[in-house]
Amino acid sequence: MQAMTCSTPLRAGLVLACVAATALMLIDVRIAAAQDAAPAPLKANLRPLFEAGRVSKYSTWSSRKRTITEAARGKSQTAESIFEVNAEVTWKVTRVNPDGSAQCTMTCDWISATSKRTGRPDINSDTRKGRGDSEVMDKMLAGMVAVPLTVTVLADGSVTKVDGVDAIQRKTGDEIPAPDEEDFKETASDLAVIAGGAAAAELRSAWKQRNDWNYSLELPGVDASLRYDTAYTLGSIEEIAGIRVATVTGQSTLGLHVDPASIPNIEGVTVNIRLVKGEATTQVMLDLSRGEAVGRNSTQSMTVETAINTPLGAATQTVVEFSQSQVLRVAEK
Repeated sequence: MQAMTCSTPLRAGLVLACVAATALMLIDVRIAAAQDAAPAPLKANLRPLFEAGRVSKYSTWSSRKRTITEAARGKSQTAESIFEVNAEVTWKVTRVNPDGSAQCTMTCDWISATSKRTGRPDINSDTRKGRGDSEVMDKMLAGMVAVPLTVTVLADGSVTKVDGVDAIQRKTGDEIPAPDEEDFKETASDLAVIAGGAAAAELRSAWKQRNDWNYSLELPGVDASLRYDTAYTLGSIEEIAGIRVATVTGQSTLGLHVDPASIPNIEGVTVNIRLVKGEATTQVMLDLSRGEAVGRNSTQSMTVETAINTPLGAATQTVVEFSQSQVLRVAEK
């Protein structure tokens, strides 16, 4: 009896050990199975899904506020200007190439603008209403309406060329300078597509993009451009009203380039133009079923300082600028 009493706990211990070992094995199997069954990382194709004949209409709005301070001989004065533009634009895919690139047309259906400056009356112009407050602005805006521009877009969404801009210049006339090809490349890049996105981008993935666009200084005749070094990030993928939508955010640092040849060469006078600070942000919502933007919101903040030294003394001009723009797809077929 004593032997049995001693051996029974031993056998019980062995049984418990076997049960425990079996349980641990089952847990390991379940963990391995769970790991094998773990969902793949969320991915999205951020490239355009071009389809010939597809049409989208966009409502666009932009506003630029500039505060200009000029100082010389111990005195300074400040003026403010606000320029606001509203428009509706039709985007149509006309041809899709075997490599995934495409030709699209971008046509401005109507456009309106309001200009406000300190000490001056407001200027309003709207192509839907005919004559506005400024003949020059009326002609400039009217020249951009109903002119289909041919836009070449690579498979990754990069806009490389815009044809047909000369037709706008013919409408406005030589006395009124119209926006050039670079201006319309920028417009197209900020409309339906986003450049550089991957075909299988994972959530939180990032990429960098560089663009150079025209920039108008408050200095007549001086040519300048802004360089945008933008870091894009795929922030979320979700379903909104039955549409799978990706949200992409972009953070840009800006660089200013001024053409030295465009600065007037006056003996004894030196001009130094520098970007004190410059940054931009953008948020784009992409309809993944069509590979095109349904909404876009962008902001830009910068300060440019110009120092002029002359035999009669020094003067400075400081321009503080804040811009915001919004794009919303209002119809598609």
